[in-house]
Amino acid sequence: MTVTEHSAQPTPIPFGQWGSAIIRPRRRSPWQNGHVERLIGSIRRESLDHLVVFDEAQLRRVLKNYASCYNQVRTHLSLDNAPDFRRPQTLGPVANISLLQVVTTGDGMLATFQAPTKAIRCAAAIREAVRTLGLEIRAGLHAGEYKPIGDEVVGIAIHIGARVAAKAGASEVLVSSAVKDLVPGSGIRFKNRGFHNLKGVPDRWRLYLVDS
Repeated sequence: MTVTEHSAQPTPIPFGQWGSAIIRPRRRSPWQNGHVERLIGSIRRESLDHLVVFDEAQLRRVLKNYASCYNQVRTHLSLDNAPDFRRPQTLGPVANISLLQVVTTGDGMLATFQAPTKAIRCAAAIREAVRTLGLEIRAGLHAGEYKPIGDEVVGIAIHIGARVAAKAGASEVLVSSAVKDLVPGSGIRFKNRGFHNLKGVPDRWRLYLVDS
């Protein structure tokens, strides 16, 4: 069971009496709710919506079987297959680009850089590398202040970057005007994509496509 809490004070629900543990989410984690909602939706569509559950023992058996299938049969979605970004040699074409921090986001990754040109070239390099595997990615870049907290990074700049990425199409690298204005003379070409509304972000933002 997942309970989303929008108020400052947590709702006093006695989950412990059913043997459940409460996992408190990190603050300002824009991707966390999305991952949880997608997982719950997958479980419902692929398992529970097709069953009549009579008791707790049956439900536990169903969920155990689903978890086993998810992590062992559907290996492309398994957490065990997540890349180890702590080892530069696993990064392939971006190993020679100075990454400050990399955070996996379930179905993607978030990376921070010292310079916007490095970020753009890294995104373009990853795009070209995965094309050889028959895959396509999309990337969004923004420049701004953020704060590292443990293994994660938080801040409005991180949120804006995620929203920029959401506007990109397959094999596209989109950047905000803040990024474009920082790279004059870099030789990187852009195409104007006009103004866009970014979910959860005030005002309209001009976005640019990195011209490959």
